[in-house]
Amino acid sequence: MDFFSLKFFLYLLISLLIFYLSPPPYRAKYVFPAMNHVFLVSFSNGWASLLPLFIFLCAGFIAIQWIKKCQDSRIFILCVLVVTGIFVYLKKYTIFSFFPSMPYFYVTVGLSYILFRLLQILVDVHQGAIKEKISGIDFFNFTCNFLTFVSGPIQRYQEYQQQKSFLGGRVLSEGEVVGMFFRIIKGVMKTIVISGIFLNLHQYSLSGLRHVFESGAQWVLCRKYLLAALYYTLYLYYNFSGYMDMVIGIGGLFGARIPENFNKPFEATSFLGFWSRWHMTLSEWFKIYVFNPFLSLLVRQWDNPRWVPYYSVVAFFLTFFLMGIWHGSTAIFIIYGLFLGLGMSMNQLFDIQMRRYARVSYKKLISYEWVRTFSAALTYSYFSIGLSCLWLNFHELSHLWMKVKVSGFLMAWILGTGIISVVLWTFKIVKFSIRRLKEEFQVLLQNFYVAYAVMALQIFLIAVFWFQWLCNLPEFVYKGF
Repeated sequence: MDFFSLKFFLYLLISLLIFYLSPPPYRAKYVFPAMNHVFLVSFSNGWASLLPLFIFLCAGFIAIQWIKKCQDSRIFILCVLVVTGIFVYLKKYTIFSFFPSMPYFYVTVGLSYILFRLLQILVDVHQGAIKEKISGIDFFNFTCNFLTFVSGPIQRYQEYQQQKSFLGGRVLSEGEVVGMFFRIIKGVMKTIVISGIFLNLHQYSLSGLRHVFESGAQWVLCRKYLLAALYYTLYLYYNFSGYMDMVIGIGGLFGARIPENFNKPFEATSFLGFWSRWHMTLSEWFKIYVFNPFLSLLVRQWDNPRWVPYYSVVAFFLTFFLMGIWHGSTAIFIIYGLFLGLGMSMNQLFDIQMRRYARVSYKKLISYEWVRTFSAALTYSYFSIGLSCLWLNFHELSHLWMKVKVSGFLMAWILGTGIISVVLWTFKIVKFSIRRLKEEFQVLLQNFYVAYAVMALQIFLIAVFWFQWLCNLPEFVYKGF
């Protein structure tokens, strides 16, 4: 079900009416599961297409009960392998293409996010972090929550349990409802208007790049490739963060508290800092369930104080290599994983060396505004180049590599860093004026009529772009993951 379709609007309207007309005790127990079920069915073309997903969920639920009952590490490992194996089979990873696949269409939307939730429960049940019994309804609501089913954010089961009582259990104030609608409209603005503009710019640049693929000189290829990469990053950010704004706003109308997933990522001055601001719930999941256990394993196996700081370099590489592979089922995402892993591990290694051998001068250096601006531009440019794996296929990326070589990609990285640095400095020069304007604007927004006039203007812009791009609305990028 497309979030911008009339079908979803009617679904949401009817769901809200039924939700608030129902007695509070029934909302989390009956109404919300029914809503999730209807949303899930909307992606299918028959019950058979939902059968693989149903088997996956049943396998996960049985594994949880088995682990809770046996408390055996061997059973835990077996269950994790079985659940992960079913996921890999259903996702049709190309490296396992020799396995016979199901001969018909079946639902795979949201499969990756369900896997994260399943593995989180399996680990926490095994470690005793989840002690209470998990009912079938709670399991279904948590794994197939329509608010986070398509593209997250990734919420832990303990957080879901803590907020379950708020699910329709309290009356929202008028200010909260208005705030939620503002958040939803802001998200739609980002997703349709802003990301749509950058998507068109990206597609224009990409068509120019493909036009000169064969005959273009290295400089021309680098320039066109860089523009396509920078535009795509902005498109991805506004597309994904806009979707998160919509989800958080809609969830708030139902009384659900959805975790934030972005925190001004392009202000990060390092690749390490960037991933604490971008897709934060995914980064946090990998930190808790991959990075920390692997780092602890290395320390236990080789507890050498001299080498312990460097174990994090290895742990970062493995963690982000796996994260990169998670993004897709084709071979190009191995390259993406290597790119992410290399960026994180080299950033951590540099940070360790600087703090060990030049702590005072390094601390002083990173306090300068021009260094922080340059670092932010360097991070953005590197991330943009890495995202090429999301919009170029393996053949195109290989061909581009053969044409521009390592020097070409370095040229693109340096040029991108320079362009972004100029843009960031331009914003910093007028930062004071913008802050003053923002303060004045916040005062104006406290006025009832001004606030609703701004909302009406946003709705008008959304409508204009909606009808202009009616047949080519930007889709949620992370829907395919």
